[in-house]
Amino acid sequence: MQLLIRTTRSVEMTPTGREFLSSAIRIVGDLQRSVQEVQDYTQLRRGRLRIAALPSLCTYLLPEAAAQFARQHEGISISIVDVMGDEVVERVTRRQVDFGIGYVSSTEMVSADPILTDRLVALGTTDFLGDDTSLKWNELAAMPIIAMSDGTTVRSLVERGCREAGIAPDFALEANQMPSAIAYARAGLGVAILPSSAVVGPAEDLRSVDLIAPQIERSLSVIRTRDNPISPPAAAFLKILRNLRAPPVAADRSGAQSGRE
Repeated sequence: MQLLIRTTRSVEMTPTGREFLSSAIRIVGDLQRSVQEVQDYTQLRRGRLRIAALPSLCTYLLPEAAAQFARQHEGISISIVDVMGDEVVERVTRRQVDFGIGYVSSTEMVSADPILTDRLVALGTTDFLGDDTSLKWNELAAMPIIAMSDGTTVRSLVERGCREAGIAPDFALEANQMPSAIAYARAGLGVAILPSSAVVGPAEDLRSVDLIAPQIERSLSVIRTRDNPISPPAAAFLKILRNLRAPPVAADRSGAQSGRE
């Protein structure tokens, strides 16, 4: 189709040319807006960040990281969902989140990059823990243990600690939710064994101490699918997260997050 009429003195558009110009202006405008949106996204002026994480991390670590991220990147909306370990991986593989944080190893589908390490601690009243700052695993043989239920990563680590210490644990109570384990310990029904990342906040009626000989640690990792490159907002958030450290487990820390792991 002829778009232009050329003479020795002028160039004019045909009716088809005028229609084409109108469409071309819209296309160029859309392209410019698309380029601007990508620039805004890569420069963290706009966008969205979605994270799935274990409940314990949503108590002390992720809120602080999210607050810093929000102050630095006001145009990025952020959402964090706290779920059990298996669901963290499921949401990652289904691309429902940009990345997850959990206790999992790398597989063919997902990569797991360690970001922090926490450990198991004993939580109980002074009747059980006295004034000591640490407790050996073999000393638990004489105590009723409050454990998380089967199928949780915490339970498997507790069983590992008992095996390595050569003791047959007395699981007096099992809890599906960490607040239940805390409540049992507060009532003096036994000693709860929980991850240090879940035990925050001072209280006068409970103490938490390190479990040693052996010290059982777990590496928490950033989980994402291998074929999914990390987004600029995710990279910025993880940079903040890596600069944060888990709070030390003091002798009077006793709060705990909700949920199972």
